[in-house]
Amino acid sequence: MCEQVRGRDTLGGLYKAGQALTAALSGNFGSRHFVSSIVRDTAMSFKQYSGGSRSSQRNFSLSGGNAGGRMSSAASGLGLGSGSRTLLVGNSYGGGRSLGIGSSYGMGSSLGMGSSFGASSSMYTSSVGGLNEKAEMQNLNDRLAHYLEQVRSLEASNSRMELEIRQFYEKTAPATRDWSAYWATINGLRGQIDNVILDNSRLMLQIDNSKLAAEDFKSKFEAELGIRMSVDADIHGLRAMLDDMTLKKSQLEMEIESLKEELIYIRKNHEEALRGLRGQISGNVNVEVTTEQTPDLVKMLNEMRLQYDQVVQKNKAELENWYSQQCVTVRQEFAVNTEVIKTENAQLTQLRQTYQGLEMEYHGLLSMIASLEGNLGDIENSYGMKRDKLQMDINRMESDMVEIRLKLDQNVKSYAVLLDIKNRLEKEIETYRRLLTGSSQSFSGQSMDTSKTVVIRTEKQPVITKVVKTVVEETINGEVVKSYSENIVS
Repeated sequence: MCEQVRGRDTLGGLYKAGQALTAALSGNFGSRHFVSSIVRDTAMSFKQYSGGSRSSQRNFSLSGGNAGGRMSSAASGLGLGSGSRTLLVGNSYGGGRSLGIGSSYGMGSSLGMGSSFGASSSMYTSSVGGLNEKAEMQNLNDRLAHYLEQVRSLEASNSRMELEIRQFYEKTAPATRDWSAYWATINGLRGQIDNVILDNSRLMLQIDNSKLAAEDFKSKFEAELGIRMSVDADIHGLRAMLDDMTLKKSQLEMEIESLKEELIYIRKNHEEALRGLRGQISGNVNVEVTTEQTPDLVKMLNEMRLQYDQVVQKNKAELENWYSQQCVTVRQEFAVNTEVIKTENAQLTQLRQTYQGLEMEYHGLLSMIASLEGNLGDIENSYGMKRDKLQMDINRMESDMVEIRLKLDQNVKSYAVLLDIKNRLEKEIETYRRLLTGSSQSFSGQSMDTSKTVVIRTEKQPVITKVVKTVVEETINGEVVKSYSENIVS
């Protein structure tokens, strides 16, 4: 009866180990210690038969035939992570089948438990199908041992792959360079660039102010030039008027000359007429004839002469007065305009000199801007080369990431193979349970006297868990496209 209880407990432990294996294979592909957890859960399924040593060895032997047999269970030990316990069993049964299981495990701490059972009974059962069950159990035991060997090899392969991945990351990790030595030069160049930009802005402001001043002087010059042109026009008009006055003066002088000639002619005619009359009077008889008094022509001519002389003197005085006044006015205006023209010419000369100086300064600034643009182009080219180099490094790292992903896909495929193995193990565990259930039903109905003494001593050890978080980012042209993280628990 005690052996039947132990069989059911073992079946339950194996079933739990299968469930743990299913969870490990389906949800812990990214964990590097899932194989160790499978081994640990499988070992827990045998803790009903464990002993106090670090390596466990379990042996079941069954010998029998048609008449009956004897099954004995030797002491066994199993070391687990939280402790160990010792179980001593002594039983004797008669039966018709044999069962043998051999496995060994090693863990880190110990759990001790002692128990004793005493029972005596005898039973005889038939051995129908015993040989087939024995062969099936041996096959299952062999496959279980082969599975454990595969677990150990996969665990070693997993550790080896982790070491290779770590070495690969150490090799492909970009070398960090110390750029602190260049920061002083960069800061100095930045300061120089800022100073040049400020000087350029200051010079541009001065150029704008000079342009505004030049435009102001230009407008003033144009205004003064208009005034000068108007004065020149007035002078030209006065000169035309002077010419007209001169022409009129010459005409009046010609008229005076003609009048003088006419007066001389009239006087000559008058004298000739007087001489003729005197000659007639002296040659003729003096006859007194009373006649009307004739007008005195000489007196009339003298009066006309006086009138014309007065008119000529008056016109001459008026013309001389007007001409002198106009000449004085024109001379004054000409003197004033001459001074203004001299001042404007001096200002124009000064503005031309200022314009030439500003133009030379402007050309110098243009050459400085061209040189600064050339330096800026060189700096952009150098930084462009560095950027291209970094882009090549990024592309190389992306290709390395693609290779790592391919390796991960291969690992996933290998994990799928392990999942298939897990499914087969579940079937084997189901077969174990069916066989053990059949064996427990064959022992039902038997009565047994059992005395049991159990002493349990447990020593707990601290558990240290280490979590390593790996963050992987995919970047294209400096932008993060995809990012995911993996947690590795150890």
